Amino acid sequence: MKVLSIDLGSYKAVVASSDGDVVLDPLESRSTRTIIDYRGKKRLFGTKMGSYKNINLVVENVQQEIADYGDILVSSDKNVEPKEPSALYAMISYLVRNYMKRAGVAAKEIELVVVLPTMYGEVLRRILVLLAEQTGVRASCIYDHQALLCYYLCRRTPAARKLLGIMDVGHEKTSFSLSLIEKNRIETVSHDFVYLGGRNVTEAVCEIMYRKVSTCPDRFELGEFKARNAKGANHVKTILHGLPSVKQTVEVNYDSSVEVTITQEEVMEEVFWRFEDVVSMLQRMAEEAAALKNMEGAEDMPIEIEITGASSRLFFVEKIVEDAFGVKPQVQIDDEAVALGGVYRKLMDSAHHRFLFDPVIFDVCNDMYSLKVESPEGETTTIEVFKGGVKSVKNTKESVVGVSYDPSIKLLTPPKKVVKVPNVRKATKITVMCNELPLYEMRLAEQRAPPAKDAEAGAGEEETSGDEHEGAGRSGENGAGNSSRKESAEKEAQNGNEQKSHERTVSIAMWIDHNGYVAFESKDVEATPLLRKISFSKVRELEEAARQSELEVERVEERLNAAQTRIFDLKKALSDKDTPLGHLRSANRISEMLSEYEFVPGDARTEKDAAAWEAKIESSIGPVVKAEWNEFASKVAHRVGKECEVALPLPAYPGVLGLLEVEERLRSVGKKKKLEEEEKRKREEKERICKEAQEAADKAEKEQKAKG
Repeated sequence: MKVLSIDLGSYKAVVASSDGDVVLDPLESRSTRTIIDYRGKKRLFGTKMGSYKNINLVVENVQQEIADYGDILVSSDKNVEPKEPSALYAMISYLVRNYMKRAGVAAKEIELVVVLPTMYGEVLRRILVLLAEQTGVRASCIYDHQALLCYYLCRRTPAARKLLGIMDVGHEKTSFSLSLIEKNRIETVSHDFVYLGGRNVTEAVCEIMYRKVSTCPDRFELGEFKARNAKGANHVKTILHGLPSVKQTVEVNYDSSVEVTITQEEVMEEVFWRFEDVVSMLQRMAEEAAALKNMEGAEDMPIEIEITGASSRLFFVEKIVEDAFGVKPQVQIDDEAVALGGVYRKLMDSAHHRFLFDPVIFDVCNDMYSLKVESPEGETTTIEVFKGGVKSVKNTKESVVGVSYDPSIKLLTPPKKVVKVPNVRKATKITVMCNELPLYEMRLAEQRAPPAKDAEAGAGEEETSGDEHEGAGRSGENGAGNSSRKESAEKEAQNGNEQKSHERTVSIAMWIDHNGYVAFESKDVEATPLLRKISFSKVRELEEAARQSELEVERVEERLNAAQTRIFDLKKALSDKDTPLGHLRSANRISEMLSEYEFVPGDARTEKDAAAWEAKIESSIGPVVKAEWNEFASKVAHRVGKECEVALPLPAYPGVLGLLEVEERLRSVGKKKKLEEEEKRKREEKERICKEAQEAADKAEKEQKAKG
């Protein structure tokens, strides 16, 4: 089994593998781009000539794409086929194809782990898995804090009980997870994130630089200034980690640049109010850590804080962490930490790999789950099931593997919550909601008819159920208190009781499984995954069509560029009297006619368009060349034949764009013919020698017989 892990961050995808090797082939011609990073070998996925300011367009497209899938689940009751190629699927398939090529394995032998930020709920994670599985691999999704925890544990097997805090400072968000680590048990106590990261610091540095050049004439607008100087601002925020101030050259307008000085104090003053939410999050986590240390026997329990992420080197991050927890954090500078953690987590789950540390892992699911109940009359009721912060449990691998043949092994199970939904009829629709997105649709299950002997008893039991007993009581009360009720009212009451007899109270047991997904069981309802409404196989077809279109564009571009190069070289040869083409009587005229085709057509998109352009060149210039072809071809054949010492036939007319290759092709033919003649001569010489030797032997044999 090979494991390929992709850390899908805010502006780049970091890749790691179980065999420590990933090769990124030349890029695809996408209209969007992002950075793909493997061991510091950064490649851009997307437009080759794109600018710095569109570097995160792939990620923006991915986020919008997933949001669009969510909108489909909410708004459409019918099956839907995607209409546009998927930016996310394109990137994943690109990485999978190249890894398959490098590792020499089939897609079915690869376990793909996509590591995601915490803001992706279960619906979005399942969408990513379904998209990734279209490549033929087995795919799964985990959160970044889980991957970071596994990365830490695979480097440092715990010898004593401790608290571990991991802070991930990314481009767009900052997260913090607090975990309790023991010898055979890990529990993520709390996890949270805020939408603040390195991008906010970059914007702050840009605004400082913008104010410093306020007196410059014709200064860019702020938006254009940020786009042009974002790379420099990134450099400033990184290098300020070790220096009190930095000088940076910034583009002020189209004609001039200015050098400005940025200090730590200026950046801190501009940034601090932006990161108040991060400070508040750290303080909450510090309070939870203090509460855990106040438990009996935990007073001396140590706490470690690790900082990682693309923006972990920001100069003020260590200080705010140390102020909150009172311990100096360790900065993890390995950009592959999350991606490698995804590899380790999958290997920890695999029965084919052994780890010395195989703990029970308790995690926290922050998704909110509810049941949305819609009656046939259009009334909607929402039943809250999980508010977030629900524990999930992953058993040890040894227990999971051993339970199949050792009945004494008991797996840990998360607590189940039983939800009762009253007044459910056949037309009632129950939807399992994750956050604000639908995940499953439940309908009342068909009840099997009881055996004939027990039919009457069964009917009697139904009459004593909760709602029906209440209805029967009201009916008796009405009959005793008002015997003169109208016949129509009696029929209405009878219809109401009949409707009640078709209503049931359904019971659904729900819990969070070891993957952090909602699970449920019920004998009363049947569930259908709503993600089946989306035809993810269509995404694969669209991607293949897009790839073929891209390949055709590249072929057309290469063909047109080659034709343009031939035109320039042909004009040069026509003007040179030392070349055979320069001796053509119409050389100047042909050169002038070629000048009209120096620029390739901008509207040529297909190979058919390129062929039409080449045909146009041939139709306009070809007749002029053909008029002198026999004379030209005879001279070239004679000269090359003399050079090769063979007689050459006149070459066929190759077309205008093939004129430059005539002499070289004849030379190749001449060399081949000369080689064939030489081989023939040697063969004939060998045959002659063999024949003479045979004749001499025959003569000697006759003489010997004559003497005898």
